[in-house]
Amino acid sequence: MSARDNKEFIRKMFADTANHVKYLAPDYVWHNPIGGGDLNVEQGMKFLAGLMAAFPDYKFTVKDQVAEGDKVVSIVTEQATHKGIFNGIPATGKKFMIDDVHIHRIAKGKIAEVWTYPDMYSMMTQLGVIPAPKK
Repeated sequence: MSARDNKEFIRKMFADTANHVKYLAPDYVWHNPIGGGDLNVEQGMKFLAGLMAAFPDYKFTVKDQVAEGDKVVSIVTEQATHKGIFNGIPATGKKFMIDDVHIHRIAKGKIAEVWTYPDMYSMMTQLGVIPAPKK
């Protein structure tokens, strides 16, 4: 696939969270700093299901992408309302909007590997879980 094809493939994946698994290679690895480290397909889908249960209106918006070879780097705005337990944190009812960097490696038309770097500090302050910095 070309760099342009790879970017479009990743955009489709972000827009299709209900069918996320169809984009993943059988030996997929998600390097997930908030989900307990490296996750395989089954573990990744379990984490994503928990995320979607806690934030049922979760939305990804791709702001920018760069692609080279088999990798696509995406800057994504993520927004949702906290309506269920997330990583042991009870629902706050608050909304958040953060930026996240995703690096996807594509092999044989599927996502083989992804590294994610969400702005958890901003998310936790917006949810009121940790105090916002003093101005």
